[in-house]
Amino acid sequence: MELYDRLETLSERATGWRQVGSMSVAWTPERMVQLLRSAAQARLYGVECHVLTAKDAQELCPPMEVGDLVGAIHLPGNGRVDPVDLTGSLIAAARGVLARQHLEVTGLAVGPQGVRGVRTPKGDVECEIVVDCAGMWAAELAAPHGAVLPLHAAEHFYA
Repeated sequence: MELYDRLETLSERATGWRQVGSMSVAWTPERMVQLLRSAAQARLYGVECHVLTAKDAQELCPPMEVGDLVGAIHLPGNGRVDPVDLTGSLIAAARGVLARQHLEVTGLAVGPQGVRGVRTPKGDVECEIVVDCAGMWAAELAAPHGAVLPLHAAEHFYA
């Protein structure tokens, strides 16, 4: 979040970053345990996180029905970005990096020492470090090479 706060200045490109905060809610005790673990992990990394009662949650979001709410957590520093703008801004701010856009990656080029580049319809692109930015397809790209990425498509709900 600190990077996103200053990235537009570093890159001179928009990121679409808006710090709007987030709240995750629990309607079951089991979900609340999961949220308490998330809150502990956030605090471990120095991220501001508040555990909320149902009443606290309703004060932050008055239209929310909280009659059966067990609790919630609130991360005031969370925000949202425009993925396309953010990617362009990160590329513009990067130093010593070659980024190729609009080039389909069909696989990874792997040698005895590990990943050495990417395969494209226009030939291999060799590099020292490959950053897999394939989003929800990242696991699919890495799987044929024995890399297991714990990613899966998920539906998110926003109010």
